[in-house]
Amino acid sequence: MTNKSTEELAWELAEQGFTIIPLGSPFEKITEFFINERCNGDRDKAQKQWPKAPLINWRQYQDKTPPTLK
Repeated sequence: MTNKSTEELAWELAEQGFTIIPLGSPFEKITEFFINERCNGDRDKAQKQWPKAPLINWRQYQDKTPPTLK
């Protein structure tokens, strides 16, 4: 069994009809905007919420499929 990258897994899920919404990563730097605007300057709160935060405006994709980039 081979280990697949996150990107490979995301494309497989998209091909199966799932809508993929990118989230923050616990391994990347959290933006100051997110810390200040979404978490009121609370870095601990931002650290917990960042991996669950969508990086795009996703509400429009509740009713329609996003365009593919591939």
